Amino acid sequence: MKEAARRYRSGSGKKQNKRRKPNPASFMLVYIALSFLAVVILIVLSFTVFFKVADIKVIGKTRYSEAEIVKASKLTTGNNLFMTNVNEAKKIIKQKLPYIDEVKISKNLPSEIRINVKEAVPIGQLEKGKDYIVLDANNKVLEVLHDKPMKGCPVIRGILLNEDKPGSVAVFKDDSQKNNLKIMLDGLKKSEITKISVISFIEPLNLCATYHNKIVIEFGSVADLNLKLQYAKAIIEHPKSAGRTGRLNVSIVSGSKVSNYFETVELTPAQTADVF
Repeated sequence: MKEAARRYRSGSGKKQNKRRKPNPASFMLVYIALSFLAVVILIVLSFTVFFKVADIKVIGKTRYSEAEIVKASKLTTGNNLFMTNVNEAKKIIKQKLPYIDEVKISKNLPSEIRINVKEAVPIGQLEKGKDYIVLDANNKVLEVLHDKPMKGCPVIRGILLNEDKPGSVAVFKDDSQKNNLKIMLDGLKKSEITKISVISFIEPLNLCATYHNKIVIEFGSVADLNLKLQYAKAIIEHPKSAGRTGRLNVSIVSGSKVSNYFETVELTPAQTADVF
């Protein structure tokens, strides 16, 4: 009987030891739960307590001051870095400050925002009565000047717009004029002909550009424009053309050659502009 009792107590102890043995699976579940809770707490703190915007820097030179750019962006210090909507800020900057062409905004941990800006370059100004609508290469309206044109920027005549709000893309009344304007401006840039004072689209089949308020270059249509520009450049920059005023016709193309005709005439006010 004593031996049986001893064996019974011994077996009972073993069972108790088995019940007290730690369960690895339980520890794993607790670890996962605590880890998840820690991540949640960290995320909440990141969006509420940590990573507050402390500094906003503007990089790049434009006609606008750093304070003007920051104010236009509506970005402020004290807000959460991750919650800051940089895409909306870029859109607002380009609308409110038309002369800013490119905007890149980056978030730098732990608390800095950088606004990189590049200024737009005026390429032409459309004459509308006594107003001059200044455009960039993307037809964005940079500003509307009154009474006097911008210096160093060609005056464009004969093109009409339906919308010309600064900060927005100009809406052309005639898409063919829009296309011809692009072809002309791209061609002038490629040919490196500078000192163009007036570009006229008044006659669609007799497009003209006035060089330095001295020589009116007649191109006819935009067909073979790059070739016509090459010939015109060679003629107007030739030493014999120095001091000459008049009309240069390069509208007739035969194969790879351009017929040219120069007539000495006095230019009219419609063919010149006070941009130099």
